[in-house]
Amino acid sequence: MNDYRDIIDLPHHVSVRHPRMSMVDRAAQFGSFEPLRDYKDSLSEERRLTEERPELSDEDLKKLNDMVRKLAEETSGPAAVRPEVTVTCFRPDEKKTGGRIETASGRIRTVNEQLQYIVFEDGRRLPFRNILKIDRD
Repeated sequence: MNDYRDIIDLPHHVSVRHPRMSMVDRAAQFGSFEPLRDYKDSLSEERRLTEERPELSDEDLKKLNDMVRKLAEETSGPAAVRPEVTVTCFRPDEKKTGGRIETASGRIRTVNEQLQYIVFEDGRRLPFRNILKIDRD
């Protein structure tokens, strides 16, 4: 029976042609093999539903513009207040066409008419182009 006595004390072989593999690369050889993972991800992304952006009527757009102007006046100047509002907005999807409708509530810190966004006290910013409706609480 061969018990490897003839080679047990020999030095470990180091290849001259191939660089030594890192521990991370060696470990990756034994990772899980899931060839359809990307396909499954693309299928689930395809099944995910988005909503179309609603179109505002001229009357609704005028009401929204009036409300934004009023909030801008209230949040600026020496007698500035921080009104409590609930904003309904359209959040565009980053991967596909469409998006979803969300609501955000809180106190408004400022309305920047020049850069066209509303800033809440907690730092959230909502661009005017995404706002569908503003309700005063």
